[in-house]
Amino acid sequence: MTDPAQPVLDDPVLVQAIDLLPEWLPDQRWFAGVHPPPARDIRVVAATRVRDADPPAWHLLVEVSHNENRELYQVALSVHEEPEPRLEHVQLGTIDLGDGRHGHVYDALHDKSATANILDMFVGADRPEGREVGYLRFRAEPDAVIPTDEPSMVLPVEQSNTSLAFGDVALLKVFRRIRPGSNPDVEIHDA
Repeated sequence: MTDPAQPVLDDPVLVQAIDLLPEWLPDQRWFAGVHPPPARDIRVVAATRVRDADPPAWHLLVEVSHNENRELYQVALSVHEEPEPRLEHVQLGTIDLGDGRHGHVYDALHDKSATANILDMFVGADRPEGREVGYLRFRAEPDAVIPTDEPSMVLPVEQSNTSLAFGDVALLKVFRRIRPGSNPDVEIHDA
């Protein structure tokens, strides 16, 4: 079986950004670990580039090992060539882009340019099979109106997930910690 992360992990910009995860993850409210995990305990199991334009952005599934346990997380990263003061609170760090340039790596769920691309992936995803982009499958409710002209805003109330409001029209809830089985949040909304 081919590794779904491999083609994207050939990108040297993304590889450097991933190297910032061991220090950044433990400070996230949705991260279950308490100590900085060694880099060898973090593995990207799948990666999809969700934005090709500047700034580029990726969606990652990251497996973190804690002793005998393994946890799976959704992490989205964007890289800007210039610092973004409005994203300073979600900056992972800086990387070397070559030629004396530096990349500023951010949690892309707070980056309005990246979240606009993610929302666009739900357009046409109201079919039963959804819409596939890389290893991701996007699904929207039948007849859902996708507000592609609305900017996103991260809601500050979540502790274990990240919810994005697109104006007062739509809400996208991103489950940061992925677990097998059914999810009461999804089942309740389906009902």
